[in-house]
Amino acid sequence: MDEVKKTIGTMNIILICMGVFLAGYTAIMIYLYVKRGSYPIELTQEVFKACVSEAGFMGAIKVLGKDVLQLVSANASKLIDKKTNVPVEREAIK
Repeated sequence: MDEVKKTIGTMNIILICMGVFLAGYTAIMIYLYVKRGSYPIELTQEVFKACVSEAGFMGAIKVLGKDVLQLVSANASKLIDKKTNVPVEREAIK
């Protein structure tokens, strides 16, 4: 019988690293709050916003697969001809 090798994908590794990072970040912020009575709220918002955005993008790529590339190129469907400066329609994506 053929052996099937199971490997952890790159996206899963990134998600694991992000989870570890956020757990450590949260622990440090709790420590700062206990010691000083406050913590950098704006920095915390931006860190969580960046991690949630990254996880959302990876989730969309995983769910949609190659369709993401088609969506991106569909949004850039109008190209400008460099010689005439006239918008040129791109073929419809199937």
